[in-house]
Amino acid sequence: MIRLLSQVSAGATAVFVGYSSAVVLILEAASQLDSSPALQSAWLLAVGLAMGISTIALSLYYKAPVLTAWSTPGIALLIGSLSGLTVAEAVGVFVFSSSLIVVFGVSGLADRMMKWVPSHVAAAILAGILLKFVSAILPALISFPIIAGGLIIIYFICRAYT
Repeated sequence: MIRLLSQVSAGATAVFVGYSSAVVLILEAASQLDSSPALQSAWLLAVGLAMGISTIALSLYYKAPVLTAWSTPGIALLIGSLSGLTVAEAVGVFVFSSSLIVVFGVSGLADRMMKWVPSHVAAAILAGILLKFVSAILPALISFPIIAGGLIIIYFICRAYT
């Protein structure tokens, strides 16, 4: 029973983290495009359905738990290049970049290319892309000290026990 609870908890945490990180970045991308709340809701629905359907399909196919998630560094990188685009152009950019990711992943080219990139360089690139979002913690601490501070404390407590 404890093992099942642990597995369910781990799965729920992975889904929550995967989806919530996508939500923040998708809303940021939508705000870069001055989109309507209806479009933002549609994008979130599409991401949720795509992640859910692909997770279920891959888990059934491989007969093992598989979790799909939005590419956090990918969308963070795209957000920086959305200014001046229309919504239709941004959707085209997302579709094109997603197609490239699928082609590189399925062909095995991504694995071969990543062997040439040192892990500390890849980590530095990701840190540079996500720096804008991490630095937003400071204004949140000033505006909402109890909420933001509480989340930071909970993060470090949970981090200490994992």
